[in-house]
Amino acid sequence: MPFSVGHLSSLIYLDLSHNKIDGQIPSSLGNISSLRGIYLDDNQLNGTIPTCLALLPHVDMVNLHSNNLQGNFSLDSFISTSNYLQLDLSYNKLTIQVDPNWIPPFSLQTLTLSSCNIEGILPSFLSTQYQLFHLDLSQNSLWGNIPSWLHDLPSLEYLNLSYNNFQGRFPFTLNISSFIIIDLHKNQLDGCLSVPSIASPHLKVFDLSENEFTGVIPVQIGRLLRDIDFLSFSKNDLSGGIPSSIVLLQNLQVLDLSKNRLSGKIPLRLSNCSYLTRLNLGKNNLIGQILAQIGMLRYLVTLQLNGNMLKGNLPSSLQNCSNLQILDVGDNLLVGNIVLWLSKFSELMILILRSNKLQGHIPNRLSNLSKLHC
Repeated sequence: MPFSVGHLSSLIYLDLSHNKIDGQIPSSLGNISSLRGIYLDDNQLNGTIPTCLALLPHVDMVNLHSNNLQGNFSLDSFISTSNYLQLDLSYNKLTIQVDPNWIPPFSLQTLTLSSCNIEGILPSFLSTQYQLFHLDLSQNSLWGNIPSWLHDLPSLEYLNLSYNNFQGRFPFTLNISSFIIIDLHKNQLDGCLSVPSIASPHLKVFDLSENEFTGVIPVQIGRLLRDIDFLSFSKNDLSGGIPSSIVLLQNLQVLDLSKNRLSGKIPLRLSNCSYLTRLNLGKNNLIGQILAQIGMLRYLVTLQLNGNMLKGNLPSSLQNCSNLQILDVGDNLLVGNIVLWLSKFSELMILILRSNKLQGHIPNRLSNLSKLHC
């Protein structure tokens, strides 16, 4: 970026995002007192963030994510007089520091600080941000309990605290009735999944995978999350059956309950979730047969039922799922021949049938699967 950009004294918005600009951010940007928006994301910028950017009086949007910026940067450098501020410093090599006594002189609307080497508990200044609707602090080193004051942020719709070290229980008092996305995967949260903690009519993405939750999946889950698109409780310690109410999630596209201790049979009317593209029930204790109705899931791209105790034949209706790219039914009790119609899956990249009781010959037609990796 040329130093002369600082001579554009009337500039209001600067957008150079999604290019291949390298070098440092010129300090001359601090001369443009009229600047409100700075969009330099997805480039190859390096060096530190000039302190002058935080001193611009009217700035309401700073987006520097996905560069090679480094060094320490303190959030309390910002003095903007704007009513609202949107800030994204994610995916650099920065270390973001926060004064524990800092209260911003403005209201944050979006704050995205993913992979910014933030340590400690969730910054307490966030408890004053009543206009905040997007909060992403994923991939940091935050720990402690998820604080109950999140309940008092009425505008919060997007919450991503994944890939941290949060402990304790899911905050049962959290009012998530207005939430659209909650991503808390890859932490150390524990306790039971309680019905009050997940009830929300607007939730689209709910990811609690890779934690330490125990107990059963609430039986009412399908009646409480009617509009959900993505649901993952994988890699926990959940037991009991898959609730039959889950078939009410007719907008569901991804269901991942893998790597738990779930038992019983696959819900009979799971085919009601007709938009499913990814179904992963692998590495549980499920019994019974693979339902013939599973062939009604015509949009399936991934089907993983491996590591259970499923028996019987691979249902012929499965050949209706012509978009399959991953089919893993290994480590079960399936019987019969390796069926010829498997060769019809032209998009299939991964096929795993190992550790079953299959018999007969491997059909030559499987050589037609030109995209097969495994």
